[in-house]
Amino acid sequence: MINIVFYTNCQFMGILPNLQLNMPNINTNVISNYTYINNKLALPTDILKNCNIFIYQPIDKKHGIYATDTSDGITSHLPTECLKITFPYIYNSGIWGITKDAIDNDDGTTCGNRDVITLMKDNTLDEIIQMYHNNKIDFNYKSRFESSLLKLQEKEQKCDVRISEFIKNNIQNHKLFFTQNHPTPVIFAHVSYQILNIIKNRYATNVKNEYTFVNHNQLCNGPKWPICKSDIDYWKFNYIQTAEEEADNYYIELITKYYHNIKTKDEGIPDVYY
Repeated sequence: MINIVFYTNCQFMGILPNLQLNMPNINTNVISNYTYINNKLALPTDILKNCNIFIYQPIDKKHGIYATDTSDGITSHLPTECLKITFPYIYNSGIWGITKDAIDNDDGTTCGNRDVITLMKDNTLDEIIQMYHNNKIDFNYKSRFESSLLKLQEKEQKCDVRISEFIKNNIQNHKLFFTQNHPTPVIFAHVSYQILNIIKNRYATNVKNEYTFVNHNQLCNGPKWPICKSDIDYWKFNYIQTAEEEADNYYIELITKYYHNIKTKDEGIPDVYY
C-alpha cells in the first residue's frame, strides 16, 4: 500500500480520482494548505512521517512551518525517501468578461473590474448595461488572459508539472475552466498524466500501463461561470457557439454590484492580486 498525501487547495479534487483509477493500491490523505495556514493548525506529523508520495503546491517561506521550500517547513517532516511532486495553483480569469471575485479580490488586471470602472466615468449604470447587451464593452480579454498565464508560468518554474502551454494551445478547443480557479477534467487529465509518469518512474508496478481519466469530479458539482456573447465573439470557441441562458443575469448582476460598490465606498480598486 502506497501512502499519498496531498498538500494543496481544492484542486486536489481533480487529481485524486485519476490516481485512484490508475493506482489501485493507494491510501490517500489531504492536508488543505489554505485551511491550515489560515487557522494556524498544528501540522499532522503522524500522517507526514508515513508518507510515500507528497503531492503539493509550493507555499512561500513567509508562511513559516507551512512553507514547502524551507528546512523547517512542512516537508521537513517527510521521510527522506519520500517522492515529492509539485504542481502549480492553476488559475485563469481571462475567459470571461468579469468573474465573481472581481469586486473585492482583484486589482483589475485579471478579473475585468477596470473595464467597468473606466465606463463609469462617462456612463450611467443603465447605459453600461445597454452597452453589455449591445456587445460594446471591451473586456480586455487578451491582456487578462496573458497576465494570468504569465503568473502561472512563473509558478511553474518551481514545479514538476507544467500546464500553461496546454492552456494556451487549447483554450478555444475545449472548456478548460468552470471558474477562474476551478479547472475542468480536461486540464486535470493533463496534470494527472504528468504526475502518473513521475510516480511510475519510482513505483512502476503500482501504476497501470495505460492510463484512463475520469470525466467528472467533485469540482464539476461546484459553481460555473456562464459564457456570454462577448466571450464567444472574442475567443471564437469551437465547443460553444451560443451564449448560455444564465449569462445575461450573471453579467448584469456583477456589473450592477461592482458599480454600486465603487459609487458607495468610493475606494477605487482594491490593491489585491489573486
